[in-house]
Amino acid sequence: DRTAADAALADLIANDRGLDYQIAQVYAVRGEKEKAFEWLQIAMDNHDTGMLGLLVDPLLTSLRDDPRYKNLLAKMAFPATS
Repeated sequence: DRTAADAALADLIANDRGLDYQIAQVYAVRGEKEKAFEWLQIAMDNHDTGMLGLLVDPLLTSLRDDPRYKNLLAKMAFPATS
């Protein structure tokens, strides 16, 4: 149920549980790219260890064609994907 999912996500965000990367994953899966990239930037700024999976995370597949994804890879000194 979308309403329950929205409430759970809002709770995670409001309570700042250190789940920045996971919040980005949720937004990516939901097709909300702007929010996904916003939270990936927050995750990177907070040195979230989830960012280490950026190259291989299947939940972020929808973001890989976006230039912002390649910019994140470059900022983290990861190799660019094709």
